[in-house]
Amino acid sequence: MLTPNDIVGTWVLASYELHNADGTTTEPMGPNPVGRITYTDEGFMSATMMPSGRTDFEASDVLGGTDSEKLAAAKYFVTYCGPFDVRDDTVYHTPELTFFPNWVGQELPRMAKLEGDKLILTTSEMVRDGKLSTAEIVWQRWKKS
Repeated sequence: MLTPNDIVGTWVLASYELHNADGTTTEPMGPNPVGRITYTDEGFMSATMMPSGRTDFEASDVLGGTDSEKLAAAKYFVTYCGPFDVRDDTVYHTPELTFFPNWVGQELPRMAKLEGDKLILTTSEMVRDGKLSTAEIVWQRWKKS
């Protein structure tokens, strides 16, 4: 059985796949997404994921950018943080802050499996990109260089 101590630390995103109800698999963030997820001893977590190689805004103003630049930057950008809990082999994230406002205060179950230094999280079925799917998110334990 998984315990919170098994996952405490920082993990690096290795892959993000959607397994669609129609039997297809896609990589909406591309083949080399970037991200981190951190679990603390205090029971708090933070996750951020995005495609690699995003296009810079033309302006250097951090609050600037055209509407189309902002829309492109936001597509497939996922970030949230809040408390977490482990029950059996499922990690429950409860976002307090999130880019997707519908998740605030919602308990998000992630079926969890440890394979060596990899943490594999699988979401419940939900609609993504207009399709019913589950996400399989593979994290590699971060090692200080």
